[in-house]
Amino acid sequence: MRPVLIALTLLASTAGFAQTAPAKVQAQIAPPIGCPVGITARHQGSPAAIWTTSLEDQNKSAAELKPLHSGVHVDLNAQHKEIKQAELDVFFLPPGTRALPVTGSQFAPTSAPPPAETHKNFSLVAGKAASPKLDGDLLLGPVASVTHISLMHVTYTDGTEWTAHSSTSCSVKPSLFMPVETK
Repeated sequence: MRPVLIALTLLASTAGFAQTAPAKVQAQIAPPIGCPVGITARHQGSPAAIWTTSLEDQNKSAAELKPLHSGVHVDLNAQHKEIKQAELDVFFLPPGTRALPVTGSQFAPTSAPPPAETHKNFSLVAGKAASPKLDGDLLLGPVASVTHISLMHVTYTDGTEWTAHSSTSCSVKPSLFMPVETK
């Protein structure tokens, strides 16, 4: 009985750490290698968010956008400059059934492969007050998983600009922590 209690105590303490660790990571926004600003991202699923729609979805009506209430929240933090505008690409896997093939198995899937990774482009613009911080809730719609977010271009209020060499030169994976709302 005693080993079971010890195991449960250890499990409870690690579960508590797993719940609090993402909040500590969110507080520290350090620039990833190759990035001019610190960037963090986390999954966002609240229909109460004020969404930024992608450039691809900007012509859709409010009725078409209403059921699409999943995406990511992105925080940008420049160390010594104020951000005017940022352009981001969010890469994700569309919904669909996926299977892991087993070599030599008679049960290997014979259906068509699932849809490949795709992306949407977003433009975040700072409000009237200039700030080194910029954030936004980026609306994706139905997705299976967000794989990474790439910072493609930054314009600062002093007129200087930064452009990524590729979609992988400044990218982050979103945190797997997703806040939920109780009712």
